[in-house]
Amino acid sequence: MATYRYWRWIWRDVRSGYDRAQADDVELRSGGSSVAWPGGTTCVGTVTGSTLYWNTGSGEGPENLVDNSTATKGLIQPFTGVWNGGAGDTAIATIDAGSAITADAFRYRTGNDADGRDVISWTFEGSSDNSNWTTLHTGTNESITTTRDTWTQDFAFSGGGGGGAEFNTGLIARIVRNIGA
Repeated sequence: MATYRYWRWIWRDVRSGYDRAQADDVELRSGGSSVAWPGGTTCVGTVTGSTLYWNTGSGEGPENLVDNSTATKGLIQPFTGVWNGGAGDTAIATIDAGSAITADAFRYRTGNDADGRDVISWTFEGSSDNSNWTTLHTGTNESITTTRDTWTQDFAFSGGGGGGAEFNTGLIARIVRNIGA
């Protein structure tokens, strides 16, 4: 079990070399069951570098990662057609649940289109202070369903568990696309 105030999902690669990444929702899990985001959970997206942006103008912003709806998704895309993760361009979704959450796994729901945009490589981390991170799961070229709007399998945490202390939970999804990875 892991209990942290902050959670960070670092997206490292998508299927088929697509230049975009998407997910409908991200969900924490405990004992094979959903750990619901508390009411009032918020999500704010930011980017570093100059090539990426959240597709908020088309209603595909980071807030959709916690709305538990197949009618929405979060989408990252490049301004220029090139996602230059190798140059340090990142997109970050910060989800603040505002109350304590303990989990032993996570999963995500695939987007509504283009299965090539599914994240297949990542690092999922936890932190109590938003500065010192513990790696909980690393996925590399994971086998993700190509069925749209479908939950992936659970990805169990294997790293440090946060010592059992409870913190107000937030999630930081840091999306990094490494060209040529």
